[in-house]
Amino acid sequence: MRCFVFVYRPSTRQRRRGMTLIELLVVVAVIGVMVALLLPAVQSAREAARRMQCTNNLKQLALAIHNYESALGEYPPAAVNWSTAKHPNHGCIAFILPYLEQASVQDIYDLHVAWNAPQNKQAIETNLPFLLCPTAPHKAKYTCDYFADTQFFTDGNAMRACRLRGIHPRSWQGFLQQQTKSYYKETIVHASIRDGHSHTWLYFEDAGRPALYDRAKRPVVSSQGVPLSAGTGDGRWAHPAGYFNTHDICGGQLMNCNNNNEVFSFHAGGATFARGDGSVKFESEAMDAAVFVALFTRDGGDVVRD
Repeated sequence: MRCFVFVYRPSTRQRRRGMTLIELLVVVAVIGVMVALLLPAVQSAREAARRMQCTNNLKQLALAIHNYESALGEYPPAAVNWSTAKHPNHGCIAFILPYLEQASVQDIYDLHVAWNAPQNKQAIETNLPFLLCPTAPHKAKYTCDYFADTQFFTDGNAMRACRLRGIHPRSWQGFLQQQTKSYYKETIVHASIRDGHSHTWLYFEDAGRPALYDRAKRPVVSSQGVPLSAGTGDGRWAHPAGYFNTHDICGGQLMNCNNNNEVFSFHAGGATFARGDGSVKFESEAMDAAVFVALFTRDGGDVVRD
């Protein structure tokens, strides 16, 4: 008997071949190039969304301030910092809580005692997310990235630089004003904004508090490597020292020099501002100093061309 053994040999068309090392490296390289090309676009889209949220936050604050004025006939103080029982200390946000749809916080916040009195502990230890710019780093609780800038600091670097450039407004004061025991007791009403509401900034970014950040958006540390704090008020939304003044100028810029009581944002190339008419706009940090001063002052007697 004869036995036949059949051996099956697949044709070359049916054979499967794996990827060579060279081919695999080429694929990896192509993927790497695609990721490198797409990543900036993704990051840009994310920052655009964060900046839009920051704009919405400031819009909400501007509307709350205007609703306060409509109800009471005057604008809220940038802060009350009298340090007396008759005039207990509070930050601006404390006065506009009901106009920010924060009635539940307002119900447990007592304006008749100081902001940090035991009665207000639960209220001031409430995080209010709309007070935080999503681009800024947040390393502390109960903080805020938005405050009133009340004036150019008298004889500060910023004022001196502006005067040397021939900028001499009638007044160096901003929209809102703090009320203290010794000075700045003026109540701001609609007629106080003589330069026009659409041409005057109302509320500002001063982000990242309580940590101190420099022009490159990096935290500033001491020689021993300890993080330094920015300005007064420790960044909490209820703190009566939360307002600030414009002091510094850097490379011709009047914003984004640092967040030590200055206009400062973590957005690239500028900051977001709420104007007195309720509009909100992103402004370039390269803005001319004369335009900055004109938009800042409420009664400067200057003409804005922006």
